[in-house]
Amino acid sequence: MKRRGWIAAAVLVCAGLVVTAPARAQDKISLDELARYLGVEVKAKIVEKAVNSLKDGAASAAYKKKDYAGVVRALEARLDRRVESLRRQGVPDVWIEQSLVMDGYSPQMVAAWKAGKAKQAAAEDKAEAERKAAEEQAAIAAANAAGAQPGDFKAELTKDSKGAKITAYTGRATIVTIPAVLEGFPVTELTFNGNIDRDWRNGDHYKNDSSFAGFTNVTTVNIGPNVTKLNIAFPRGKLSLATQAKPQQLGVTLY
Repeated sequence: MKRRGWIAAAVLVCAGLVVTAPARAQDKISLDELARYLGVEVKAKIVEKAVNSLKDGAASAAYKKKDYAGVVRALEARLDRRVESLRRQGVPDVWIEQSLVMDGYSPQMVAAWKAGKAKQAAAEDKAEAERKAAEEQAAIAAANAAGAQPGDFKAELTKDSKGAKITAYTGRATIVTIPAVLEGFPVTELTFNGNIDRDWRNGDHYKNDSSFAGFTNVTTVNIGPNVTKLNIAFPRGKLSLATQAKPQQLGVTLY
């Protein structure tokens, strides 16, 4: 490719030309679409010459079979290999596209390849997010099945040293039952100190340094009969009290 033509092509690439790749493995495309992808006139001989000029055996073989989608797949695979080679040579990513154009690939091919890679990366990110979400749901289901364990709670002695005060829940269950006894002491307090961020309605999120701070997945808290002092902000779900006292008398704030 002449330098003048390369400069024009590089300008197109740098300008962010976006072209959707005309085919994937399951697609069929026309000769016209292939011509646009190659950046040449829509004439069979010209398209064939453009394909053969890239000296890719798989692409040329696919063209002879009129498998135009196969031509695209072969050339995209070759682009992948070329990009890997350029990166191994230390070529910065900002120069990759220009380097591909210098190799003889049309700006349309390079832009389509880039768009395809972006789409693939987005699909992979989505799949990874879905995998993590599924793992999280499985972990929560397992935690709910097992129930809150003593080790899921942080506690300290009350001021009179006669009971336990739970200061935090660190488990993953959404349904949490406060134990009646921890390490031999009756659980009599569930409390926190600090200010509540009451803007929890935005995104159903709230912040405080309570026993359930940051654990917005908790939907139900079951409080045992030994609790006589309870100070907690609970913006959603159910707060079950196995005690004769009313929530207001225990210092419960429900939103």
